[in-house]
Amino acid sequence: MLYLFLFTFLLSIILTFIILKKRVGEQGKKRKTVYALFLFFIFIPVISIYLQNSNFWIGDNILKKVYNNLNIKEINNINPETVSKLVNKLEEQLNDNPNQIELIKKLAQLKYFLSDFKGALEAFEKGRRLDSNNIDFLIGEANTRLILEKENISKKTIELFAEVLSEIPNDITALSVLGDYSFYSGNYSLSKNYYQKLLSLIDENSLEYLDIKNRLDEIESFK
Repeated sequence: MLYLFLFTFLLSIILTFIILKKRVGEQGKKRKTVYALFLFFIFIPVISIYLQNSNFWIGDNILKKVYNNLNIKEINNINPETVSKLVNKLEEQLNDNPNQIELIKKLAQLKYFLSDFKGALEAFEKGRRLDSNNIDFLIGEANTRLILEKENISKKTIELFAEVLSEIPNDITALSVLGDYSFYSGNYSLSKNYYQKLLSLIDENSLEYLDIKNRLDEIESFK
C-alpha cells in the first residue's frame, strides 16, 4: 500500500514536469499549466488525507505513519525473528506513548501472530479499556481467549462472542462458538438458530457443513 501511494505521488510530479516542459504557444502553455496544477493538487491532498486518517498506518502524523509502516510491511515476509524485533520496537514506542490505540492494536496482532497469546490478550484487553467500542479489540480478545481456554470456554468469552455477533451478525466464529455452547448447555432451540444461520453462510461441500448438519439432525432427534 505504501509503495502504491509513493508511486502515485511520484507519477503526479513526473507528469506535471512533462506537461510544463512541452509548451506550445501562450494558450497551450496556460492550458497545460492549469492541467498540471490540477493533476498535482488532486493527488497530493488525496494522499495526505489518506495517510493522516488511515487506521491501517500507526503514528501521530504522516511522517511517523510512513516510517512505522516501512517496518510493519516486513510482516509479509512471515519471518518470526523480524516480527519479534518489530514487537520490541512497538513496545519501546508504547513506553513513551502508552495509550496510543493503533500501537496497541498492532502489538496485540503481532503477538497473536507469534503465538504469544497471553501477551496478545493483555494488549487486546488494554485496548478495550481505552476504546471499548473498537471492534478489532473485541474480536481480538474473544478469539485469543478462545485459543487459551480451549474446550473450557468461560462465560466471559461467551459474552464477548455475543457482543461480536451483535456487531457482525454473520461472524462465522461467533456463530459456531455460541452454537456449540448453547448445544452443550442443553439450550437446543437457541443452538439450532445459530447452526441454521451457519449453514446459510458456509460451503455445502465443506466438512464443517456436514458436521453442523449432523448436529442439527441430532437436535431434531431430541424432540
